[in-house]
Amino acid sequence: MRLNFSEPPTPTLSRQNTTVFGHHQRRGTHPHRLSSRAKPRRWPLVFRFIKGAIHGAILLPVFLHAVFTALIVYLDTYVFDTVGLPSTIIPSLSIVVGLMLVFRNQTSYNRFWDGRNGMNALNTCVRNLVRTIATNSYNSKRGPPTAPEREDIERTIRILMAIPYAVKNHLRAEWGAAWVFGSSIADDLNHRGGTLYNPEYANLLPAGLEGHEDEGLGLPFQLTFFIDGFIKRGEERGWFPAPGASQMQAQLNTLTDAYGRMETIKLTPMPVAHLIHQKQVLALFGCVLPFAMVDEMGWWAIPIVSLVIFTLYGIEGIGSQLEDPFGYDRNDIKMDALAGDSKTEIDVVLSEWRTHSKAMDALRHQPAGAYHGDLCLTPNRNDGTNGDGDDNAEQLKAKFPNNHRLKLVEANIYDRESLLKAFNNSYGVFAAVNDRLPGQKIETEQDMDHELEAGRNILDAAKACNVQHFVMSSLPNLTEASKGQFSKVFHFDNKSKIEDWARRELPAVTSLHPGLFYTNMQWPQYCRQEENGIVRFFAPVEGHKLADWVDPRYDIGVYAAKIFSLGPEKTLSKTYPVVGPKLTFAEFAKIFTERTGREAVFDPITLDQWGATVASTVGKGYEEDIRQMMQWISVAPDEKG
Repeated sequence: MRLNFSEPPTPTLSRQNTTVFGHHQRRGTHPHRLSSRAKPRRWPLVFRFIKGAIHGAILLPVFLHAVFTALIVYLDTYVFDTVGLPSTIIPSLSIVVGLMLVFRNQTSYNRFWDGRNGMNALNTCVRNLVRTIATNSYNSKRGPPTAPEREDIERTIRILMAIPYAVKNHLRAEWGAAWVFGSSIADDLNHRGGTLYNPEYANLLPAGLEGHEDEGLGLPFQLTFFIDGFIKRGEERGWFPAPGASQMQAQLNTLTDAYGRMETIKLTPMPVAHLIHQKQVLALFGCVLPFAMVDEMGWWAIPIVSLVIFTLYGIEGIGSQLEDPFGYDRNDIKMDALAGDSKTEIDVVLSEWRTHSKAMDALRHQPAGAYHGDLCLTPNRNDGTNGDGDDNAEQLKAKFPNNHRLKLVEANIYDRESLLKAFNNSYGVFAAVNDRLPGQKIETEQDMDHELEAGRNILDAAKACNVQHFVMSSLPNLTEASKGQFSKVFHFDNKSKIEDWARRELPAVTSLHPGLFYTNMQWPQYCRQEENGIVRFFAPVEGHKLADWVDPRYDIGVYAAKIFSLGPEKTLSKTYPVVGPKLTFAEFAKIFTERTGREAVFDPITLDQWGATVASTVGKGYEEDIRQMMQWISVAPDEKG
């Protein structure tokens, strides 16, 4: 299931998303792609001497102590009788040196670990703020955000994406809003023909941003003012209640605190007195070792002293690298990778939010129409009357009176030219065809052929206008499902034929298969009110027969909007059942009583009685169609009913 913003899908659509889509597919990237190990080690660590090793930094002191040891051995062997000292002095000196190195190394690693935790806290706050902004920047009473409000939302999310980059550059003293490296590395890169400008980072920052780093204001702190201002505006727009806005500001405060803790690590090095004393103690210990070993080991003192010095200076060198963990050393925190992974992650969220925002703005609660991105088009009724006169259209206009992106146009589904005009420049179309013309009875089976004509016209117009995503309300083919037993359920089979045409002719098609309409139960062939006031529901099925139900005036539009939000890359060639909880016909009557307070019962009737009622109300040509549909419902397994 893709990301969800402000409007959760119905449970059925959620199940479809999780069972049909392969949510374990890996595409061009994956979480932590930059900060995780890219490939396995080719050599055991014991054989590593260059990449990631400390050898280069300690080679000079090890060499100098080896030379000094060689000089002491030479003097002891060829010049003086002895220059050696008692070896008992080594343990006492070793304890002092060991304690100093343990303190140094542990302190440095704590700084490294605290720096990494600070970066994690910062990224966590960014995630929380992005999630809250993306899912809550909407007020159902005011309608979808306007274009300026959407720009404000996107700008704020992009600023949150930029904050890890800004913190990284700030901790490295690389001043300048859109520069990756500092001036010292800049000279080297320019000399080698490299580039300094990072367009990805620069594009995240607000247009026309003026930094004040030359005046002493850090860019990360400056960017937090944009976030705080957005929280205030969101509260005034009714997007965030006061407790929610307070929580967001708490997240922003935590983000600033994490940035401050990393800044403390950067600006508080080890005390210079400790560093001086440690260097001097190491050097003196290395100079005393040859005198304590020369008498017992002779020339073997050179490699032994070198090994000891290599170990001690190596530990000290590791501590030196970890002291400032935000730089470019191989053992430092992967700041560039962490910032890049954070951007990649939020890029996906932002892309999903854009898609959702456009689709929901254009299609919310709309039973049928064409999606232009900035226009919402509603076709007219089947009889060709003006779309502006349609009840649904009037309700939609009344709900969003100030939405300048919403435009209603008319189209006659039996007039291809009007459909071409309506679908022109459309990205997506949601279509539904009806088996009956308003105000007309179905006297012969051929009277339902107009449904195929309407479907053909809609498909031709969609194809001519290069519609990229076609969504339609359809039904299964009962002739095929029943293996020819029920071959006259035309209002099912005609829709299935149109769906087949669409899948063959259009690039991306998604279909909806709704259940039984609640609204049909008010028709004369389904119910009547007795003289005693009891509402009597009836149909040629048993009362215990389970069926799926749906409210066509609301549910289908919500599903269509969600499918456009997901996009064809997720819904291509899929079929979604639009159904609510299963109810028996007897339970339907019981719930009617519970909700309305009016007594209701369900009484099964015979197919002949049913057919006569249908013929008198809908038309003789519809009788066999509806009889076979009810026969199918009666014999279909409950899981398919």
